[in-house]
Amino acid sequence: MLVALIMGYVVGLPLELTGFVLKTWMREEGVDLTIIGLFALVGLPYTLKFITAPILDRYTIPMFGRRRGWLLIFQIGLMISVFTLGTTTPGRNPTMVALAALLVAFFSASQDTVIDAYRREDLADEELGFGSSLYVSGYRIGMLIATGGGLILADHMMPHMSGPELTRRLRKDPVTTNIPIIMLTAKVSEDDKVTGLDAGADDYVIKPFSPRELIARINAVLRRTDPDGSDGKITAGDITLDTESRQLFLDGNPTHIGPTEYRLLEFFMTHVNRAYSRSQLLDHVWGTNVFLEERTVDVHIRRLRKILEVANLQHYIQTVRSHGYRFVIEESR
Repeated sequence: MLVALIMGYVVGLPLELTGFVLKTWMREEGVDLTIIGLFALVGLPYTLKFITAPILDRYTIPMFGRRRGWLLIFQIGLMISVFTLGTTTPGRNPTMVALAALLVAFFSASQDTVIDAYRREDLADEELGFGSSLYVSGYRIGMLIATGGGLILADHMMPHMSGPELTRRLRKDPVTTNIPIIMLTAKVSEDDKVTGLDAGADDYVIKPFSPRELIARINAVLRRTDPDGSDGKITAGDITLDTESRQLFLDGNPTHIGPTEYRLLEFFMTHVNRAYSRSQLLDHVWGTNVFLEERTVDVHIRRLRKILEVANLQHYIQTVRSHGYRFVIEESR
């Protein structure tokens, strides 16, 4: 039974690596959204498993057997491809990242086929249900660890386990004990709220709720549970942003800044020395659901430079000819 749990883990981890984690990594590296969209094709091996499955059923690896032999080969291939993926940089070499991610997906999907067959052949009929549940649990744990466990949204009423019970179990596990948890529920009584919060939830959101409210609550919880004990300040050179009060300080002096310029400066200060095109800045600062002319970026860059000019720091924002802008910390010229 323990083997079923471990097998689920080794399938779930690479699946999430080539999905959400890879796309988030590429977005942070400033890769164009069109290229990120094309990376959805990396998951094709999971769709095309039916092509490789007959081959894995037909041929047997000498000495190791049909299932264990193939599993060993795919595990070795998976380790090499994951290592290769970890040594590449999406912003510099997206082609190599795509190749490594495709290999990770192929070896992961292939081992998934072998593991499914192995479970069916190795477990007795009366053990299949419990074995499958352990496999899914390991699968979910692998996906959770792959994403770094940033935050968990748990429903109060779930099919096999209540939200408070799940929260209590997560709090007892050393791996998940520090991950913030928000409980979503349609239960509005005071007792239900107290039960959820006493179980270890960091916040309690009552349905129905708007996406904006949920995002705001997620951001609030992440600020409260920052593992680094951050004081809410971002500093780059002589510029400091207080993310809690939304204030700008130049050389220690408070300076007025508009909301759009604030978001633009915050993005630059958390992505120092990286060049971004105007379309990338629109996506990161204004959002992908907003349709604006690229020259809108130029207007706000001029306004931001004018604000920084008060402390002679406008040179922090450099123009990259035929591309866009970058934020570089350097001494006054």
